[in-house]
Order: sequence, then C-alpha cells, then structure tokens
Amino acid sequence: MRAFLVLALSFLLSACATVGTERVAKLENNTRITPLSLMGATLSIRGIGTTVFQNARAVAEVPEWEIDKYAESVAAKALTDFKRLAVLHPDSAHFHSIKPIIGSIAVGTKFEGGADNIVAFAKEANADVVLVLLPALYGDPYFGTNQAFSGYGIYERGFLGTKNAVNYVTMRVAVFDGRSGEEIARTSGYISDRRPSSDWMEFESLVMSDQNRSTTQQSIRRLIGELLARLLSDMKLGRM
Repeated sequence: MRAFLVLALSFLLSACATVGTERVAKLENNTRITPLSLMGATLSIRGIGTTVFQNARAVAEVPEWEIDKYAESVAAKALTDFKRLAVLHPDSAHFHSIKPIIGSIAVGTKFEGGADNIVAFAKEANADVVLVLLPALYGDPYFGTNQAFSGYGIYERGFLGTKNAVNYVTMRVAVFDGRSGEEIARTSGYISDRRPSSDWMEFESLVMSDQNRSTTQQSIRRLIGELLARLLSDMKLGRM
C-alpha cells in the first residue's frame, strides 16, 4: 500500500528530526558562515524489478551539472535572505582551491582527518561556522523496497508490468563550529519528483539520451532547491 500512496504524489518531501536548533539560535548576529557542498558529481541510476534478477544499476558522471556549485549558491542565497548571519559566498577561486582540505566523508558527517579538517577549512575560508551539505542514506522512501538510497539520481521501479520512476535527492545538512570543528546542528531529508513515462530507460541499458539528461538535470536542481529550503528552515537558518 505504501508504494501506491507514493505513486499518487507528484513529489515526495520529508525530513528527519533536527538536532541543535537551540545552538543555532545562539549564534551571534553577523556570525560568518559559508556553505560547502559535498554532494558530488555522480548521478546514480537504479532499476528495481519484480524479482532481484531484474535489478540493475548504473552511474553517470555529470561534472558539467556543477551540482556542488549550484547547491552552495542556493544555500548562500537562502542564508543571505535570512539576513541574521554574514554569508561568505562560495564563488571565489580561493574557496574552490581550499575545498579539498575537507577530504572524504567517512561516516555520516564524520570526515577523513576529523575535526581538524573543518578547522583548517574554516580558517582558510575566514568563516566562523561552516554549513556542510552532503548525501544522506535512507531506506527506500519512494517505493518501499528493501533498497537504500543516497545522494541524487534516477530510480525506476518495474513491478508486474507497471513502470514508475522518480528523480530523487537525499541530503544531510550540518553546521560545524569553525574553531573547534564540533558539529553544532544537523538535519536531513529526501525529496522526489515523478519522471515522465517518455524518459523511461530499459534496465538492460540505463543510459540517458541528451534530452533525458537535460530534463533530469533541471529536475534535480529544482529538487535540491526545494529540499534545501525546507532543511534550512527546520534548522532555523531560513524561511519557508
């Protein structure tokens, strides 16, 4: 029944419990904050059939979509509109040159190198706090299967001859203290949008056409904007 309820919606938006809003509220006015996206440049493509033998996976590298840059710009605008904090816009060459300091994500919002990486990045960015955007891991919230999803991508579900598909984004947002590297607050959520039947890809060849690629990019960007607005509002860092 859950899967059918999901299919009845044009999109799905949800968020997990938010932790640390009271600490966010205590940040002084004009605290310097910069958003940092680690969503990456890989689009996941998943096809789940009636049986496990029909399941298929693929990935598409989409660096030209500039998802991290886009997510950072959306977050920066939302924070700027909120007006309480001083936003350091992540659009300079210096910002992107120091981004590798953060390193790889180990688990959740734990980073390779630990808190020292956050401190080093914040120092170079001249930020008091860092707003980090990264993939969140969820069990299947879209069609209720036993699969797990993280980041952004395309999810096709074929079941007993029916074909349904969504574009999706999952995201965790966390605020870190730039001096200690300590996590101040966090929240996460997921969102999806129905894909048109004309964009269906057979599981034997999960490859997007140029038109499919373009419409998917537009959808993913819109979903990122909608999800970020909700998550930042939940963290008391924006307005819905």
